[in-house]
Amino acid sequence: MARVSVSLLNLVCLTASKMGVDRDLLLSKVGISEDLLKDAENYVSCELLGQITKIATELTNDPNFPLENGLNFQPSNLNILGYLVSNSPDLRSAYEQGARFDQIVGDGVKFSYEVTDDFVYNYLDVVDPDLEPYAMYTSESCLSQMITLKRQVVGKNINPVAVYFKHGRRPGVDAYERIFKCKVYFNAQRNSVVYPVSILDEKIVHANPDLFAVFKKYAEEYLTDMDKEKSWTLKVTRMLFDLIPRNEATLEIVAQKLNVGNRTLQRQLKAENNTFNNILQDVRSKLAKEHLQNTSISIAEIAYMLGFSEPSIFHRSFKKWTGKTPRLFRMESVPA
Repeated sequence: MARVSVSLLNLVCLTASKMGVDRDLLLSKVGISEDLLKDAENYVSCELLGQITKIATELTNDPNFPLENGLNFQPSNLNILGYLVSNSPDLRSAYEQGARFDQIVGDGVKFSYEVTDDFVYNYLDVVDPDLEPYAMYTSESCLSQMITLKRQVVGKNINPVAVYFKHGRRPGVDAYERIFKCKVYFNAQRNSVVYPVSILDEKIVHANPDLFAVFKKYAEEYLTDMDKEKSWTLKVTRMLFDLIPRNEATLEIVAQKLNVGNRTLQRQLKAENNTFNNILQDVRSKLAKEHLQNTSISIAEIAYMLGFSEPSIFHRSFKKWTGKTPRLFRMESVPA
């Protein structure tokens, strides 16, 4: 089960309260006790966070709720990671800490980024299958939080050049461009926020080098303890979401990044009744379904993006996964 810090549930409750929803009513809808939320060290299932965000959206009768929730975000909602980011010397370092330690906050979504000559691409991928029914609410809230955090730590309104959502534009939501202050696109390949590469040099206004060292050490220890408890299947799954687009999704590379031998990794997965190849095919299948809903990408391009040497091999694999050809799946998934 993927989990998330209760700090983000507290954020949803705060936003809902500001919008007139009774906190006790909201918690009762998902069966959460107030005592659970008092300790920031506690975790709940990611599915529960998705549920409460959806219910809060319905109770406020405001489709903008997930976006507004991001505006109330504070670094402390990320627990130790928030303090680490707030004391990083600049946004370049903050990006590195976010990608390295995002699991401290939760493991149902994966934060990653890519730097080109001109832009920085911030990606947000939902990796927990139980969170899929709430992916729309989750992605809107998370991307809004992501942008709010950057504005807070640099002390000025830096704006992205574009925001992309995998889902379609929701009826009645008018806050996208007001909040993001840029062009917003839908039915995209991945959830992402794009900034000019120059933001990496933006200084964190209240950064403290001594505190940065302390929080980084604590985050490393915290993550080590978490990794001991986490399944190897989940570790490999999260890693493959990053490696497949780079054409680096091999057992050898994954084992190296996890600091174990190839045989050790295979043995650990076998103990969980799984194999590396099964996980690879599961992630490829998920990414294929997502990419096929973006009609601007050809099926042949998707095949190569997923690491297949020939489109014909992708066709056979996809039909084995779903019982349908990629073309038929696309026709049924994308409205005419």
